[in-house]
Amino acid sequence: SIVYYEPKNKRLTVGRDHFGAKPLWIRREKGHIELATSLRSFLTKEIDQNYANNWHNRKWKGPGWMSVGRESMWKGINKVAPGEFYTFEGDNFENVVVGNLWNGHHIRSNKMNESKFEEKCVSSVKKLAKSKQKTGHFLSGGLDSTLVLSIIKELDLDLTVYIAAYDKTPGFFHTHEGFRNESEMAVETCKQFGVPYKVLKLDPHSRWHYDRMWLNNTHYIWTDNNRRAPRYMLAKAAAKDKCKVITTGDSGDELFSGYIHHAKRYNVD
Repeated sequence: SIVYYEPKNKRLTVGRDHFGAKPLWIRREKGHIELATSLRSFLTKEIDQNYANNWHNRKWKGPGWMSVGRESMWKGINKVAPGEFYTFEGDNFENVVVGNLWNGHHIRSNKMNESKFEEKCVSSVKKLAKSKQKTGHFLSGGLDSTLVLSIIKELDLDLTVYIAAYDKTPGFFHTHEGFRNESEMAVETCKQFGVPYKVLKLDPHSRWHYDRMWLNNTHYIWTDNNRRAPRYMLAKAAAKDKCKVITTGDSGDELFSGYIHHAKRYNVD
């Protein structure tokens, strides 16, 4: 993100990168503006009751309170979308212009050059992962995180892999054995790659506990506790081991075709 102020023109420009690699939140009220990359940085916050009421009245609520687009559950605080920029002008920043860096980009499908795609993918991961700091990798057993691990294992990193496993407690509605099997696949991958790993087990009580810790420490209700809890558990373990860099395969399933259950989309029959 970037913030640029022109005092002579009384103009403030705020922008977020194309892909939203870092979060950016903004609060504008009573002639002043507050900006932060973390919701915790806002010292005073109150729930937006209109947002809360509208969410509870939705026919489809999704997996949990989610900040979609610019919206936020906190009154007066909005998220700057990826690529979005704001220009504020005037003594009290009353004139606002909103734009997006993606405007003008013509996104279209082209025949994929597989060798070029592979080269770009590998070089990009290596560039981002290269570090002298202790590194942790969150491995689910799915394709995305396995792909990233296959690349970074060749680098000279002080690397430890962290794997989330699940106990045998039956679920309220169903038992998803696939998730349990994925952790076993992750362990087998680490053995074959010859990289050190740690397996952390999640049970119903720790899922609730880590979820509360996520909310208390981030103030950000991201999807649901089934996603917040394992990530917080892994992050806590990596932090205890003094990892300063974390790599994952999160958010790559649309790009790299995703987990095993996506395979049916590509079956000829």
